[in-house]
Amino acid sequence: MSVGIVWLRGAFRLDDHPMLVDATRDSDALLIVAERSPGKRAGLHRRRFHFGSLGALDQGLHVLCEAPADDIPRLAERMSALDAPAAMPPPPSIARHRTGNEYPPPIVEDPRWAR
Repeated sequence: MSVGIVWLRGAFRLDDHPMLVDATRDSDALLIVAERSPGKRAGLHRRRFHFGSLGALDQGLHVLCEAPADDIPRLAERMSALDAPAAMPPPPSIARHRTGNEYPPPIVEDPRWAR
């Protein structure tokens, strides 16, 4: 079984996201990675949308503590993913870990993903 990894860095459009369309065509299963924080420069409406989108995923979320740029290659290796988007270097603005405490969504911490 091939597992693809998709890193959603700001766009939660699940219906027409080009990367998701390609990944679902090329993989049997997907692991979708999303950053917990919308970023320091996000306004109130963007923050609410971001955390609402994460909250809608509810029990399907697993929390990783480090930067996605660091964790995605490890996940790809663990899951033997065919094409991890992290193979391309992320833009510098998202290469660092960002935490957001404003309007925290309900996030489930899953011990299977802990180191």
